[in-house]
Amino acid sequence: MGRGRGKTPQLVVDLLKKAVAEKSQSAVSKETELGLAVINRYLRGIGEPTYATLEKLARYFGVSVVELRGDVLISTAYERAFVAQTGLPFSDSATFHQKYAYFIEMDFDAILGDIEGYSSNILLIQRSYIYASKLLMLSERFYTNIHPEIWHRLRQKAIQVIDKYNGLLEKYDPVDKKIIESIAEGFS
Repeated sequence: MGRGRGKTPQLVVDLLKKAVAEKSQSAVSKETELGLAVINRYLRGIGEPTYATLEKLARYFGVSVVELRGDVLISTAYERAFVAQTGLPFSDSATFHQKYAYFIEMDFDAILGDIEGYSSNILLIQRSYIYASKLLMLSERFYTNIHPEIWHRLRQKAIQVIDKYNGLLEKYDPVDKKIIESIAEGFS
């Protein structure tokens, strides 16, 4: 992430345009604690904001830095497939973090439940193990956008998934265990 180089994330441009239309460039500059020249550049899509700038903008707009940057942890193809399968589309107001929490919890529930072909498949459990490991490594700031009870529940399920994977892995002979672990390393 650089200063003045690259392209401004589209969501930053869109949110700034909306804020400036409702107020003024000067007012937005003052409220975000960013200079007028910076606001003007970002409105034109010029320059990639630093992380510190994205934090200021995230606070101002009430979204996360992840959302502002356009980072995606869950593919839209996966989301579309889920919506098609279940008929449960997310509302337009559902945040990225709510979607992430829902998908991860759904995955963990399938692994921890008794769903035939899913809860005993070592490769599917391994994928969930990777999700669980990454979830436990995410910073607390990521979870400020998820209800504390849901965050606690996700952490508990992540630990259960990791325990289940490790327990199943112990049942394999050393050669198969090495192969399974090397597959996990390839996906990490």
